[in-house]
Amino acid sequence: MRQIYILLFMLSSVITYSQGSNCSNSFKETFEGYSVGSNFVYQSRLNGDNCFSTWDCTNGLNNPQDAIIRNSSYSGNYLNFYSLYSGGGPDDIVRYLGNKTKGVYELCFDIRVRSGKCAIYSLLHNFVCNDPYSSDYAFTTRFTGNYIQVQLGYNNYWSNITSYSNNAWSRVKYIFDLDKNLLKFYPNSNYSYYYSWSFDASNKPVRNITLAAIDFWTHSNADYDIDNFQFTSLSGPTETFSTDKKSHQLSKWMFWGNLHI
Repeated sequence: MRQIYILLFMLSSVITYSQGSNCSNSFKETFEGYSVGSNFVYQSRLNGDNCFSTWDCTNGLNNPQDAIIRNSSYSGNYLNFYSLYSGGGPDDIVRYLGNKTKGVYELCFDIRVRSGKCAIYSLLHNFVCNDPYSSDYAFTTRFTGNYIQVQLGYNNYWSNITSYSNNAWSRVKYIFDLDKNLLKFYPNSNYSYYYSWSFDASNKPVRNITLAAIDFWTHSNADYDIDNFQFTSLSGPTETFSTDKKSHQLSKWMFWGNLHI
């Protein structure tokens, strides 16, 4: 749960800056080689990888926010996020992406949502440990009821941009062209959506193009898996962000509901 402790906040703000600044390289995480049934972030830090963190940045043994490594004979190891509480939580993991402000990058991963459950994660302009009010949410995606929804304004979702299948792995991809202030989101192989990356879903007054982190967390009723998590700097021609029939522009005014999370 995202409870704020003042002392922890003061200490973790310093930790966040130093870790986030050193995690700018391309990476691929398949979650193989970790002990099944154990906490992922704690194991990764024992292995010298400081680029994953729990939301509270304490990262100690048996931290309830630290997600568990699971395994199946079909897919091998994967990371499971599961909500224990009606209000969401405690699983909540952040991966620093280097506080980038220039260049073109690709972020992709496989995601699987259990039947009757949901998944939720956020791309961040800024991450401050244990503080949802100071952290800047740029783009939040939610898988629920067989539909993918995107948060384009604080506590609002644009209605059902496309569908997904429960209990099946799906590959999602994001391309960030920070030089053009554009994000392109591929929820599947059929369609893509493009968006002004600098818009802040938290409705903060200051806009920026920083790519700081991604936060996998647990809304109420969450139960989902992540695998083959990859971040790459793209070389050569930049993404064109074409507006063909398979590419759709997202607007901050195109929201739906007031789905409070």
